[in-house]
Amino acid sequence: MLRAVLALVSISALSCLSKAQDGPVSVTYGSVYKTGSIKIEPYDLTNLPGLPAGYSALADKAYLITTTSVVGPPQVVHFKTSSITDREVFENLRIFHTERDTFDPDASKWVDVTVLSPDARAPDFSTKSINSVSDDLGVFVIGKLILKAPPSPSVADLAVACTSSANRVTAPNNVTYTCRVTNNGPQAATETGVIGSPTPDGTLVSSNASQGSCKFRGGSLYCKLGTLAVGASATVVMVIKPYEGIGGFPREGKMTATGADVGSREVDNNAANNSVTEMTLMLPDPNLPPQVEIESPKSGAYLVRPTALTIDAKASDPDGTVDTVEFFDNGKLIGAGSRSTANHFTISVRELQFGRHVFGAVATDNKGRQNIAGAVSIIVNGSARVEIVSPLSGSVISPGTNLTLTASARPESGILKKVEFFANDISLGEGAQVQPTQYSLRWPKLERGSYSFVAVATDGSEVSTTSAPIMIKVSTIPKVSLVRPAEAARFPASTNLSIIAKADQGDEVKKVDLYANGKFIGHMTNDELDVFRFTWRSPQAGLYVLTAVATNPMGVTGESAPVKIILVGSQRKN
Repeated sequence: MLRAVLALVSISALSCLSKAQDGPVSVTYGSVYKTGSIKIEPYDLTNLPGLPAGYSALADKAYLITTTSVVGPPQVVHFKTSSITDREVFENLRIFHTERDTFDPDASKWVDVTVLSPDARAPDFSTKSINSVSDDLGVFVIGKLILKAPPSPSVADLAVACTSSANRVTAPNNVTYTCRVTNNGPQAATETGVIGSPTPDGTLVSSNASQGSCKFRGGSLYCKLGTLAVGASATVVMVIKPYEGIGGFPREGKMTATGADVGSREVDNNAANNSVTEMTLMLPDPNLPPQVEIESPKSGAYLVRPTALTIDAKASDPDGTVDTVEFFDNGKLIGAGSRSTANHFTISVRELQFGRHVFGAVATDNKGRQNIAGAVSIIVNGSARVEIVSPLSGSVISPGTNLTLTASARPESGILKKVEFFANDISLGEGAQVQPTQYSLRWPKLERGSYSFVAVATDGSEVSTTSAPIMIKVSTIPKVSLVRPAEAARFPASTNLSIIAKADQGDEVKKVDLYANGKFIGHMTNDELDVFRFTWRSPQAGLYVLTAVATNPMGVTGESAPVKIILVGSQRKN
Protein backbone atom coordinates (compact mmCIF):
# COMPACT_ATOMS: atom_id res chain seq x y z
CA MET A 1 0.00 0.00 0.00
CA LEU A 2 2.71 2.42 0.84
CA ARG A 3 4.34 1.80 -2.50
CA ALA A 4 1.13 2.86 -4.22
CA VAL A 5 0.64 5.99 -2.14
CA LEU A 6 4.04 7.40 -1.28
CA ALA A 7 6.59 8.63 -3.76
CA LEU A 8 9.51 6.31 -4.41
CA VAL A 9 12.91 7.79 -3.70
CA SER A 10 15.52 5.82 -5.61
CA ILE A 11 18.38 6.15 -3.15
CA SER A 12 20.31 3.99 -0.73
CA ALA A 13 20.01 5.62 2.69
CA LEU A 14 23.28 4.89 4.43
CA SER A 15 23.26 6.10 8.05
CA CYS A 16 26.18 5.66 10.43
CA LEU A 17 24.79 4.20 13.60
CA SER A 18 27.40 2.84 15.95
CA LYS A 19 31.11 2.89 16.62
CA ALA A 20 31.11 -0.25 18.75
CA GLN A 21 33.97 -2.69 18.26
CA ASP A 22 31.63 -5.50 17.24
CA GLY A 23 28.08 -5.16 15.97
CA PRO A 24 25.98 -3.37 13.39
CA VAL A 25 27.33 -0.03 12.22
CA SER A 26 25.06 1.05 9.35
CA VAL A 27 22.03 0.14 7.27
CA THR A 28 21.36 0.51 3.56
CA TYR A 29 17.65 0.63 2.73
CA GLY A 30 16.28 -0.84 -0.46
CA SER A 31 13.84 2.05 -0.99
CA VAL A 32 13.02 5.17 1.01
CA TYR A 33 9.50 6.59 1.01
CA LYS A 34 9.75 8.83 4.06
CA THR A 35 12.95 9.72 5.92
CA GLY A 36 13.28 9.35 9.67
CA SER A 37 15.70 8.28 12.38
CA ILE A 38 17.27 4.89 13.03
CA LYS A 39 18.18 3.30 16.34
CA ILE A 40 20.40 0.41 17.45
CA GLU A 41 20.08 -0.86 21.01
CA PRO A 42 21.00 -4.00 22.98
CA TYR A 43 18.40 -6.74 23.18
CA ASP A 44 17.99 -9.32 25.93
CA LEU A 45 19.10 -12.73 24.68
CA THR A 46 17.01 -14.48 27.32
CA ASN A 47 13.88 -13.43 25.43
CA LEU A 48 15.07 -15.14 22.26
CA PRO A 49 15.15 -18.76 21.05
CA GLY A 50 18.42 -20.64 21.15
CA LEU A 51 20.76 -20.13 18.23
CA PRO A 52 21.23 -22.91 15.66
CA ALA A 53 23.31 -25.86 16.86
CA GLY A 54 27.01 -25.08 17.22
CA TYR A 55 26.65 -21.28 17.44
CA SER A 56 26.73 -18.80 20.30
CA ALA A 57 26.16 -15.05 20.25
CA LEU A 58 29.41 -13.11 19.83
CA ALA A 59 30.09 -11.29 23.11
CA ASP A 60 26.70 -12.61 24.31
CA LYS A 61 25.00 -9.71 22.57
CA ALA A 62 21.91 -9.25 20.41
CA TYR A 63 20.94 -6.01 18.66
CA LEU A 64 17.52 -4.48 18.01
CA ILE A 65 17.47 -2.21 14.95
CA THR A 66 14.44 0.02 14.40
CA THR A 67 13.66 3.02 12.21
CA THR A 68 11.00 5.70 11.97
CA SER A 69 11.61 5.90 8.23
CA VAL A 70 9.14 4.35 5.81
CA VAL A 71 11.28 2.01 3.75
CA GLY A 72 11.06 -0.95 1.41
CA PRO A 73 13.17 -4.12 1.17
CA PRO A 74 15.80 -5.36 0.96
CA GLN A 75 17.50 -4.04 4.11
CA VAL A 76 21.28 -4.51 4.13
CA VAL A 77 22.80 -4.30 7.62
CA HIS A 78 26.57 -3.75 7.81
CA PHE A 79 28.45 -5.32 10.73
CA LYS A 80 32.00 -4.87 12.07
CA THR A 81 33.82 -7.63 13.95
CA SER A 82 37.03 -5.87 14.94
CA SER A 83 37.67 -8.21 17.88
CA ILE A 84 38.07 -11.24 15.60
CA THR A 85 41.71 -11.66 14.59
CA ASP A 86 41.65 -15.31 13.49
CA ARG A 87 40.71 -15.74 9.82
CA GLU A 88 39.11 -19.17 10.30
CA VAL A 89 36.96 -17.87 13.15
CA PHE A 90 35.97 -14.89 11.03
CA GLU A 91 35.05 -17.02 8.03
CA ASN A 92 32.69 -19.09 10.20
CA LEU A 93 30.81 -16.08 11.58
CA ARG A 94 27.17 -15.83 10.59
CA ILE A 95 24.51 -13.14 10.96
CA PHE A 96 21.21 -14.47 12.31
CA HIS A 97 17.92 -12.57 12.18
CA THR A 98 14.74 -13.38 14.09
CA GLU A 99 11.78 -14.11 11.86
CA ARG A 100 8.33 -15.50 12.52
CA ASP A 101 8.14 -19.25 13.09
CA THR A 102 6.40 -20.81 10.09
CA PHE A 103 4.14 -22.92 12.29
CA ASP A 104 3.67 -20.54 15.22
CA PRO A 105 2.84 -16.88 14.50
CA ASP A 106 3.49 -15.96 18.15
CA ALA A 107 7.03 -17.38 18.16
CA SER A 108 10.23 -16.55 16.34
CA LYS A 109 13.14 -18.50 14.91
CA TRP A 110 16.66 -17.66 13.77
CA VAL A 111 17.33 -17.35 10.05
CA ASP A 112 20.83 -17.11 8.59
CA VAL A 113 20.84 -13.88 6.53
CA THR A 114 24.61 -13.64 5.94
CA VAL A 115 25.72 -12.43 2.50
CA LEU A 116 28.27 -14.95 1.23
CA SER A 117 30.55 -15.30 -1.77
CA PRO A 118 30.34 -14.83 -4.74
CA ASP A 119 28.26 -11.75 -3.82
CA ALA A 120 30.40 -8.59 -3.85
CA ARG A 121 29.17 -7.85 -0.32
CA ALA A 122 30.56 -11.14 1.04
CA PRO A 123 32.58 -11.06 4.33
CA ASP A 124 35.89 -9.20 4.06
CA PHE A 125 38.54 -10.21 6.62
CA SER A 126 40.75 -7.24 5.75
CA THR A 127 38.07 -4.79 6.93
CA LYS A 128 36.45 -7.21 9.42
CA SER A 129 33.08 -6.47 7.78
CA ILE A 130 30.07 -8.75 7.33
CA ASN A 131 26.75 -7.91 5.69
CA SER A 132 23.26 -9.32 6.02
CA VAL A 133 20.20 -9.03 3.78
CA SER A 134 16.63 -9.29 5.05
CA ASP A 135 13.20 -7.94 4.18
CA ASP A 136 12.82 -6.28 7.58
CA LEU A 137 14.90 -4.88 10.39
CA GLY A 138 14.48 -6.23 13.93
CA VAL A 139 16.71 -8.39 16.12
CA PHE A 140 20.13 -9.56 14.90
CA VAL A 141 22.97 -11.62 16.38
CA ILE A 142 26.51 -12.25 15.20
CA GLY A 143 26.82 -16.01 15.56
CA LYS A 144 30.22 -17.48 16.43
CA LEU A 145 30.84 -21.12 15.59
CA ILE A 146 31.89 -22.97 18.77
CA LEU A 147 31.24 -26.54 17.67
CA LYS A 148 31.23 -27.85 14.13
CA ALA A 149 28.16 -30.03 13.73
CA PRO A 150 28.26 -32.67 11.02
CA PRO A 151 25.83 -32.02 8.15
CA SER A 152 22.47 -33.54 8.98
CA PRO A 153 21.62 -36.37 6.58
CA SER A 154 18.08 -36.63 7.96
CA VAL A 155 15.33 -36.95 5.39
CA ALA A 156 11.65 -37.27 6.23
CA ASP A 157 8.96 -37.57 3.57
CA LEU A 158 5.85 -36.05 5.12
CA ALA A 159 2.48 -36.50 3.44
CA VAL A 160 -0.82 -34.84 4.29
CA ALA A 161 -4.32 -35.91 3.23
CA CYS A 162 -7.67 -34.38 4.23
CA THR A 163 -11.22 -35.71 4.17
CA SER A 164 -14.49 -33.90 4.90
CA SER A 165 -17.60 -35.14 6.68
CA ALA A 166 -19.70 -34.18 3.66
CA ASN A 167 -19.09 -33.22 0.04
CA ARG A 168 -21.95 -30.73 0.27
CA VAL A 169 -23.38 -28.92 3.25
CA THR A 170 -26.29 -26.52 3.73
CA ALA A 171 -25.55 -23.41 5.78
CA PRO A 172 -25.48 -22.97 8.72
CA ASN A 173 -24.67 -26.69 9.35
CA ASN A 174 -21.08 -27.50 10.26
CA VAL A 175 -18.65 -29.51 8.17
CA THR A 176 -15.68 -31.36 9.71
CA TYR A 177 -12.30 -31.70 8.00
CA THR A 178 -9.84 -34.34 9.22
CA CYS A 179 -6.26 -33.92 8.01
CA ARG A 180 -3.83 -36.80 8.55
CA VAL A 181 -0.07 -36.21 8.52
CA THR A 182 2.08 -39.31 7.91
CA ASN A 183 5.85 -39.66 8.04
CA ASN A 184 7.00 -41.97 5.24
CA GLY A 185 10.60 -41.82 6.46
CA PRO A 186 13.34 -42.81 6.13
CA GLN A 187 14.13 -40.80 9.32
CA ALA A 188 11.97 -39.38 12.08
CA ALA A 189 10.41 -35.97 11.45
CA THR A 190 11.13 -33.41 14.17
CA GLU A 191 9.49 -30.03 14.78
CA THR A 192 6.61 -31.15 12.58
CA GLY A 193 4.10 -28.43 11.82
CA VAL A 194 0.83 -28.00 9.95
CA ILE A 195 -0.83 -24.85 8.63
CA GLY A 196 -4.55 -25.37 8.12
CA SER A 197 -6.30 -23.02 5.71
CA PRO A 198 -10.05 -22.96 6.43
CA THR A 199 -12.19 -21.63 3.62
CA PRO A 200 -12.83 -17.86 3.90
CA ASP A 201 -16.48 -18.74 3.27
CA GLY A 202 -16.66 -20.31 6.72
CA THR A 203 -15.96 -19.69 10.38
CA LEU A 204 -13.68 -22.01 12.35
CA VAL A 205 -15.86 -23.35 15.17
CA SER A 206 -13.27 -25.61 16.81
CA SER A 207 -10.03 -27.47 16.17
CA ASN A 208 -7.87 -30.11 17.81
CA ALA A 209 -4.73 -32.13 17.14
CA SER A 210 -3.99 -35.70 18.17
CA GLN A 211 -0.63 -34.51 19.51
CA GLY A 212 0.90 -31.11 20.11
CA SER A 213 -1.22 -27.95 20.04
CA CYS A 214 -2.90 -25.54 17.61
CA LYS A 215 -3.73 -21.84 17.53
CA PHE A 216 -5.87 -19.81 15.12
CA ARG A 217 -4.41 -16.54 13.85
CA GLY A 218 -5.29 -14.33 10.91
CA GLY A 219 -7.51 -16.85 9.15
CA SER A 220 -5.07 -19.79 9.44
CA LEU A 221 -4.69 -22.64 11.93
CA TYR A 222 -1.10 -23.19 13.11
CA CYS A 223 -0.28 -26.56 14.68
CA LYS A 224 2.99 -27.76 16.23
CA LEU A 225 2.91 -31.56 16.29
CA GLY A 226 6.42 -32.30 17.58
CA THR A 227 8.14 -35.53 16.47
CA LEU A 228 6.70 -38.18 14.18
CA ALA A 229 8.48 -41.53 14.05
CA VAL A 230 8.82 -43.34 10.73
CA GLY A 231 5.40 -44.67 9.78
CA ALA A 232 3.62 -42.64 12.48
CA SER A 233 0.68 -40.35 11.85
CA ALA A 234 -1.05 -37.45 13.57
CA THR A 235 -4.38 -35.81 12.81
CA VAL A 236 -5.65 -32.23 12.86
CA VAL A 237 -9.41 -31.71 12.91
CA MET A 238 -11.13 -28.45 11.83
CA VAL A 239 -14.87 -27.89 12.34
CA ILE A 240 -16.13 -25.11 10.06
CA LYS A 241 -19.49 -23.35 9.93
CA PRO A 242 -20.37 -21.93 6.49
CA TYR A 243 -20.51 -18.14 6.49
CA GLU A 244 -22.44 -16.45 3.71
CA GLY A 245 -21.57 -12.87 4.60
CA ILE A 246 -23.57 -10.16 2.88
CA GLY A 247 -25.76 -11.53 0.10
CA GLY A 248 -25.39 -15.28 0.69
CA PHE A 249 -24.32 -18.23 -1.46
CA PRO A 250 -25.85 -18.57 -4.94
CA ARG A 251 -28.85 -20.90 -5.23
CA GLU A 252 -26.73 -23.62 -6.81
CA GLY A 253 -24.17 -23.33 -4.01
CA LYS A 254 -20.52 -22.33 -3.96
CA MET A 255 -17.50 -24.59 -4.24
CA THR A 256 -15.11 -23.83 -1.38
CA ALA A 257 -11.57 -24.95 -0.65
CA THR A 258 -10.07 -25.93 2.70
CA GLY A 259 -6.47 -27.08 2.78
CA ALA A 260 -3.38 -27.89 4.78
CA ASP A 261 0.40 -27.64 4.39
CA VAL A 262 2.96 -29.66 6.34
CA GLY A 263 6.68 -29.42 7.05
CA SER A 264 9.42 -30.39 9.48
CA ARG A 265 13.04 -29.65 10.29
CA GLU A 266 14.27 -32.47 8.06
CA VAL A 267 14.81 -32.38 4.31
CA ASP A 268 11.74 -33.46 2.38
CA ASN A 269 12.59 -34.51 -1.17
CA ASN A 270 8.94 -35.05 -2.11
CA ALA A 271 7.21 -31.68 -1.89
CA ALA A 272 4.27 -32.87 -4.02
CA ASN A 273 2.53 -34.47 -1.00
CA ASN A 274 3.16 -31.60 1.44
CA SER A 275 -0.06 -29.78 0.52
CA VAL A 276 -3.68 -30.80 0.07
CA THR A 277 -6.97 -29.09 -0.78
CA GLU A 278 -10.42 -30.50 -0.05
CA MET A 279 -13.39 -29.10 -2.00
CA THR A 280 -16.86 -28.75 -0.50
CA LEU A 281 -20.08 -27.43 -2.04
CA MET A 282 -21.70 -25.02 0.41
CA LEU A 283 -25.42 -24.40 -0.20
CA PRO A 284 -27.33 -21.30 0.93
CA ASP A 285 -29.18 -21.13 4.21
CA PRO A 286 -32.94 -21.42 3.51
CA ASN A 287 -33.40 -18.74 6.18
CA LEU A 288 -32.80 -15.51 4.27
CA PRO A 289 -30.55 -12.91 5.92
CA PRO A 290 -31.95 -9.73 7.45
CA GLN A 291 -31.22 -6.43 5.72
CA VAL A 292 -29.65 -3.57 7.67
CA GLU A 293 -28.38 -0.11 6.77
CA ILE A 294 -27.21 2.82 8.88
CA GLU A 295 -29.28 5.80 7.76
CA SER A 296 -27.92 8.40 10.17
CA PRO A 297 -25.33 9.83 10.44
CA LYS A 298 -24.24 9.91 6.82
CA SER A 299 -20.76 8.74 5.94
CA GLY A 300 -18.29 11.60 5.58
CA ALA A 301 -20.05 13.83 8.12
CA TYR A 302 -17.96 16.25 10.20
CA LEU A 303 -19.10 17.02 13.74
CA VAL A 304 -17.61 19.91 15.69
CA ARG A 305 -16.52 19.41 19.31
CA PRO A 306 -17.53 16.47 21.54
CA THR A 307 -21.21 15.86 21.07
CA ALA A 308 -23.98 13.40 21.69
CA LEU A 309 -25.05 11.48 18.60
CA THR A 310 -27.99 9.23 17.75
CA ILE A 311 -27.24 6.40 15.33
CA ASP A 312 -30.26 5.20 13.37
CA ALA A 313 -30.34 1.94 11.42
CA LYS A 314 -33.09 0.56 9.22
CA ALA A 315 -33.46 -3.24 9.50
CA SER A 316 -35.93 -5.75 8.05
CA ASP A 317 -36.17 -9.48 7.42
CA PRO A 318 -37.73 -10.93 4.22
CA ASP A 319 -38.88 -14.20 5.85
CA GLY A 320 -39.13 -13.39 9.53
CA THR A 321 -38.44 -10.61 12.01
CA VAL A 322 -35.39 -8.72 13.22
CA ASP A 323 -34.72 -9.45 16.88
CA THR A 324 -31.76 -7.17 17.59
CA VAL A 325 -29.47 -4.61 16.00
CA GLU A 326 -26.09 -4.11 17.69
CA PHE A 327 -24.00 -1.02 17.04
CA PHE A 328 -20.21 -0.73 16.94
CA ASP A 329 -17.76 2.19 17.06
CA ASN A 330 -14.30 1.50 15.59
CA GLY A 331 -14.93 -2.21 16.05
CA LYS A 332 -15.94 -1.92 19.71
CA LEU A 333 -19.48 -2.83 20.76
CA ILE A 334 -21.55 0.19 21.83
CA GLY A 335 -24.66 -1.82 22.65
CA ALA A 336 -27.98 -3.04 21.31
CA GLY A 337 -30.27 -0.46 19.75
CA SER A 338 -33.81 0.30 20.82
CA ARG A 339 -36.63 -0.27 18.36
CA SER A 340 -37.95 3.20 17.53
CA THR A 341 -40.37 2.10 14.78
CA ALA A 342 -41.17 -1.23 13.19
CA ASN A 343 -38.02 -1.21 11.05
CA HIS A 344 -35.78 1.29 12.82
CA PHE A 345 -33.31 0.79 15.66
CA THR A 346 -31.47 3.64 17.37
CA ILE A 347 -28.80 4.14 19.99
CA SER A 348 -27.43 7.31 21.55
CA VAL A 349 -23.69 7.83 21.96
CA ARG A 350 -22.37 10.47 24.35
CA GLU A 351 -18.96 12.03 24.81
CA LEU A 352 -17.57 11.02 21.44
CA GLN A 353 -13.80 11.37 21.34
CA PHE A 354 -12.09 13.61 18.82
CA GLY A 355 -11.04 11.96 15.59
CA ARG A 356 -12.42 9.40 13.16
CA HIS A 357 -15.28 7.08 14.13
CA VAL A 358 -16.34 4.14 11.97
CA PHE A 359 -19.81 2.95 12.92
CA GLY A 360 -21.13 -0.51 12.12
CA ALA A 361 -24.37 -2.39 12.77
CA VAL A 362 -25.17 -6.12 12.96
CA ALA A 363 -28.77 -7.30 12.62
CA THR A 364 -29.90 -10.70 13.95
CA ASP A 365 -33.18 -12.27 12.86
CA ASN A 366 -35.57 -14.52 14.79
CA LYS A 367 -33.71 -17.66 13.63
CA GLY A 368 -30.26 -16.37 14.55
CA ARG A 369 -29.02 -15.38 11.10
CA GLN A 370 -27.00 -12.16 11.00
CA ASN A 371 -26.06 -9.52 8.49
CA ILE A 372 -23.72 -6.53 8.60
CA ALA A 373 -24.47 -2.98 7.53
CA GLY A 374 -22.03 -1.04 5.41
CA ALA A 375 -19.66 1.02 7.55
CA VAL A 376 -20.30 4.72 8.12
CA SER A 377 -17.28 6.93 8.80
CA ILE A 378 -17.50 10.34 10.47
CA ILE A 379 -15.01 12.73 12.04
CA VAL A 380 -15.44 14.57 15.34
CA ASN A 381 -13.43 17.75 15.05
CA GLY A 382 -12.07 20.25 17.50
CA SER A 383 -12.76 23.95 17.17
CA ALA A 384 -9.79 24.87 14.97
CA ARG A 385 -10.32 25.89 11.36
CA VAL A 386 -8.27 24.03 8.79
CA GLU A 387 -8.54 23.58 5.04
CA ILE A 388 -6.22 22.65 2.20
CA VAL A 389 -5.88 25.67 -0.10
CA SER A 390 -3.47 24.15 -2.63
CA PRO A 391 -3.76 22.18 -4.82
CA LEU A 392 -7.41 22.60 -5.74
CA SER A 393 -9.66 19.58 -5.45
CA GLY A 394 -10.17 17.92 -8.84
CA SER A 395 -6.73 18.90 -10.14
CA VAL A 396 -4.93 16.64 -12.61
CA ILE A 397 -1.17 16.64 -12.03
CA SER A 398 1.53 15.09 -14.20
CA PRO A 399 3.43 12.07 -12.84
CA GLY A 400 6.84 12.95 -11.43
CA THR A 401 5.73 16.40 -10.29
CA ASN A 402 7.03 17.77 -6.98
CA LEU A 403 3.81 18.75 -5.21
CA THR A 404 3.57 21.38 -2.49
CA LEU A 405 0.59 20.92 -0.19
CA THR A 406 -0.56 24.08 1.58
CA ALA A 407 -3.14 24.32 4.33
CA SER A 408 -4.67 27.26 6.14
CA ALA A 409 -5.07 26.54 9.85
CA ARG A 410 -5.89 28.61 12.91
CA PRO A 411 -7.07 27.66 16.40
CA GLU A 412 -10.17 29.14 17.99
CA SER A 413 -7.95 30.00 20.94
CA GLY A 414 -4.44 29.10 22.14
CA ILE A 415 -1.87 27.68 19.77
CA LEU A 416 -1.53 25.00 17.13
CA LYS A 417 1.02 22.35 17.97
CA LYS A 418 1.27 20.90 14.46
CA VAL A 419 -0.43 20.46 11.09
CA GLU A 420 0.02 17.00 9.57
CA PHE A 421 -0.80 16.02 5.98
CA PHE A 422 -2.23 12.65 4.92
CA ALA A 423 -2.57 11.00 1.51
CA ASN A 424 -5.07 8.14 1.31
CA ASP A 425 -4.97 7.91 5.14
CA ILE A 426 -1.17 7.58 5.26
CA SER A 427 0.84 10.33 6.94
CA LEU A 428 3.15 12.33 4.71
CA GLY A 429 4.58 14.26 7.65
CA GLU A 430 4.13 17.56 9.43
CA GLY A 431 3.91 20.78 7.47
CA ALA A 432 6.29 23.68 8.01
CA GLN A 433 4.79 26.99 9.12
CA VAL A 434 5.40 29.40 6.22
CA GLN A 435 3.03 32.14 7.38
CA PRO A 436 1.20 32.76 10.68
CA THR A 437 -1.77 30.65 9.49
CA GLN A 438 -0.26 28.67 6.62
CA TYR A 439 1.56 25.32 6.65
CA SER A 440 3.22 23.62 3.71
CA LEU A 441 4.74 20.24 2.90
CA ARG A 442 6.61 19.20 -0.24
CA TRP A 443 5.88 15.72 -1.63
CA PRO A 444 8.39 14.81 -4.33
CA LYS A 445 7.95 12.86 -7.55
CA LEU A 446 4.28 11.98 -7.50
CA GLU A 447 3.41 8.53 -8.78
CA ARG A 448 0.43 7.86 -11.01
CA GLY A 449 -2.78 7.31 -9.04
CA SER A 450 -5.78 8.87 -7.33
CA TYR A 451 -5.19 10.63 -4.02
CA SER A 452 -7.34 11.98 -1.23
CA PHE A 453 -5.56 14.58 0.93
CA VAL A 454 -6.52 15.90 4.35
CA ALA A 455 -4.73 18.16 6.81
CA VAL A 456 -5.04 17.50 10.54
CA ALA A 457 -4.40 20.42 12.90
CA THR A 458 -3.57 19.58 16.54
CA ASP A 459 -3.79 22.26 19.21
CA GLY A 460 -1.90 22.60 22.48
CA SER A 461 -4.44 20.39 24.27
CA GLU A 462 -3.87 17.55 21.74
CA VAL A 463 -7.32 18.13 20.24
CA SER A 464 -7.32 17.46 16.50
CA THR A 465 -9.32 19.01 13.67
CA THR A 466 -9.42 17.40 10.23
CA SER A 467 -9.97 19.32 7.02
CA ALA A 468 -12.44 18.36 4.35
CA PRO A 469 -10.66 16.08 1.86
CA ILE A 470 -9.48 17.22 -1.55
CA MET A 471 -9.14 14.79 -4.44
CA ILE A 472 -6.52 14.90 -7.17
CA LYS A 473 -5.43 12.57 -9.94
CA VAL A 474 -1.84 12.08 -10.99
CA SER A 475 -1.99 11.21 -14.64
CA THR A 476 -1.07 12.45 -18.08
CA ILE A 477 -3.97 13.96 -20.01
CA PRO A 478 -4.88 11.76 -23.00
CA LYS A 479 -4.17 13.23 -26.41
CA VAL A 480 -6.67 12.75 -29.23
CA SER A 481 -7.13 14.33 -32.64
CA LEU A 482 -9.67 14.04 -35.43
CA VAL A 483 -7.98 12.96 -38.66
CA ARG A 484 -11.13 12.56 -40.77
CA PRO A 485 -13.08 14.56 -41.90
CA ALA A 486 -10.88 17.54 -42.67
CA GLU A 487 -11.62 21.08 -41.51
CA ALA A 488 -14.39 22.77 -43.52
CA ALA A 489 -15.18 19.59 -45.45
CA ARG A 490 -18.60 19.45 -47.16
CA PHE A 491 -20.77 16.33 -47.45
CA PRO A 492 -24.28 15.53 -48.62
CA ALA A 493 -26.74 15.33 -45.77
CA SER A 494 -28.51 12.08 -44.80
CA THR A 495 -25.57 9.93 -45.87
CA ASN A 496 -23.38 7.80 -43.63
CA LEU A 497 -20.30 9.80 -42.59
CA SER A 498 -17.07 8.00 -41.60
CA ILE A 499 -15.20 9.73 -38.75
CA ILE A 500 -11.70 8.71 -37.63
CA ALA A 501 -9.80 9.81 -34.51
CA LYS A 502 -6.26 9.06 -33.42
CA ALA A 503 -5.46 8.75 -29.70
CA ASP A 504 -2.11 8.54 -27.94
CA GLN A 505 -2.16 5.03 -26.46
CA GLY A 506 0.86 5.83 -24.30
CA ASP A 507 -1.62 6.74 -21.57
CA GLU A 508 -3.81 3.67 -22.15
CA VAL A 509 -6.86 5.39 -23.61
CA LYS A 510 -9.92 3.46 -22.47
CA LYS A 511 -12.52 5.02 -24.76
CA VAL A 512 -13.12 7.86 -27.22
CA ASP A 513 -16.51 9.58 -27.38
CA LEU A 514 -17.66 11.76 -30.28
CA TYR A 515 -19.63 15.01 -29.99
CA ALA A 516 -21.34 17.20 -32.57
CA ASN A 517 -22.11 20.76 -31.50
CA GLY A 518 -21.49 19.65 -27.91
CA LYS A 519 -24.02 16.81 -28.09
CA PHE A 520 -22.90 13.20 -27.62
CA ILE A 521 -23.44 11.18 -30.79
CA GLY A 522 -21.64 7.91 -29.99
CA HIS A 523 -18.71 5.82 -28.78
CA MET A 524 -15.90 5.33 -31.26
CA THR A 525 -14.61 1.81 -31.95
CA ASN A 526 -10.92 0.97 -31.48
CA ASP A 527 -9.95 -1.35 -34.33
CA GLU A 528 -6.22 -0.53 -34.44
CA LEU A 529 -3.58 0.34 -31.86
CA ASP A 530 -4.36 4.05 -31.74
CA VAL A 531 -7.16 4.50 -34.31
CA PHE A 532 -10.81 4.94 -33.35
CA ARG A 533 -13.67 4.92 -35.86
CA PHE A 534 -17.32 5.94 -35.89
CA THR A 535 -19.99 5.97 -38.58
CA TRP A 536 -22.46 8.83 -38.20
CA ARG A 537 -25.59 7.57 -39.88
CA SER A 538 -27.88 9.89 -41.83
CA PRO A 539 -27.02 13.22 -40.17
CA GLN A 540 -29.24 16.16 -41.04
CA ALA A 541 -28.09 19.16 -43.03
CA GLY A 542 -26.34 21.90 -41.15
CA LEU A 543 -23.05 23.26 -39.81
CA TYR A 544 -21.42 20.98 -37.22
CA VAL A 545 -18.46 21.29 -34.89
CA LEU A 546 -17.03 17.83 -34.15
CA THR A 547 -14.90 17.04 -31.10
CA ALA A 548 -13.52 13.76 -29.75
CA VAL A 549 -13.00 13.16 -26.01
CA ALA A 550 -10.52 10.46 -24.92
CA THR A 551 -10.76 8.92 -21.44
CA ASN A 552 -8.02 6.92 -19.70
CA PRO A 553 -8.63 4.20 -17.04
CA MET A 554 -8.38 6.81 -14.25
CA GLY A 555 -11.24 8.82 -15.74
CA VAL A 556 -8.98 11.67 -16.90
CA THR A 557 -10.15 13.14 -20.19
CA GLY A 558 -8.54 14.98 -23.08
CA GLU A 559 -10.38 16.75 -25.87
CA SER A 560 -9.40 17.12 -29.52
CA ALA A 561 -9.23 20.36 -31.42
CA PRO A 562 -12.63 21.08 -33.03
CA VAL A 563 -13.28 20.29 -36.67
CA LYS A 564 -16.03 22.19 -38.52
CA ILE A 565 -17.93 20.43 -41.30
CA ILE A 566 -20.93 21.32 -43.47
CA LEU A 567 -23.65 18.85 -44.42
CA VAL A 568 -25.48 20.11 -47.46
CA GLY A 569 -29.11 19.21 -48.14
CA SER A 570 -30.48 18.48 -51.61
CA GLN A 571 -31.93 21.45 -53.56
CA ARG A 572 -35.10 21.34 -55.66
CA LYS A 573 -34.94 22.22 -59.36
CA ASN A 574 -37.70 24.43 -60.83
